[in-house]
Amino acid sequence: MNKNTIVPGLGFLAAGVFLVVYELGWLNFHVGMWTLIFTVILVFFMVKNLLKGGIVVPVASLAILTMLYANPLGIEKLVPWTIIAVAILMIIGLELIFKTKSRRYYIFNQGTEHNKFKKKYVYGPDDVQDSVASDLNLNANMTSTFRYVKSQDFQNGQVTAKMASVKIYFDKAHINTTATLNLDVNLSDVSIYVPRDWHVVNQVNPLLSDVEEKTPADEITTAELIITGNVNLSAVNIYHI
Repeated sequence: MNKNTIVPGLGFLAAGVFLVVYELGWLNFHVGMWTLIFTVILVFFMVKNLLKGGIVVPVASLAILTMLYANPLGIEKLVPWTIIAVAILMIIGLELIFKTKSRRYYIFNQGTEHNKFKKKYVYGPDDVQDSVASDLNLNANMTSTFRYVKSQDFQNGQVTAKMASVKIYFDKAHINTTATLNLDVNLSDVSIYVPRDWHVVNQVNPLLSDVEEKTPADEITTAELIITGNVNLSAVNIYHI
């Protein structure tokens, strides 16, 4: 028996039972077959990512499920914008409370000599990478992603995020004069960390979104980062560190 697949396996068994109960007409509401199929898929990904300590995928999956079953739940007036807004707020709130990257340490005693062994469990993002190229191409889809940009001649970047949590660190990067970062962000939480002597020019087109510099830059700046693109139903925060 594979312990890593017990919960997903139980989820599919429960889905099978649900299908039988539904076909027998024991439920007092009607949904289409495609809705049932999407339900099984969403529940699978929700449970799988929840076990890994994920936040974005479980909350997004729950929001989609809520919209799929809005009629039986009697919440049609909340679809879609209120539910989407609540999902974004929940993602941001849970990220702030639990942090994307945390560590837990356990101390064990073994044998008569009481030798201590420290075992470290790390719950972090799904995708962590360094980038030393002059351009950055990041595509995050329903995942948690960290990028550490260490280019000594950063020029441009493209960030695409859909229902994702993205953190980009430019504190080890260098811009000769001006660089551009284009965003295509939907239903996501994006944090951008830049050096204190960088001047950030915000040219983003936000739709029901928050794009904000959380910390100020130094009075004397050495480089300019122009941030462009579209941000929809998301939060983009810029930090000078």
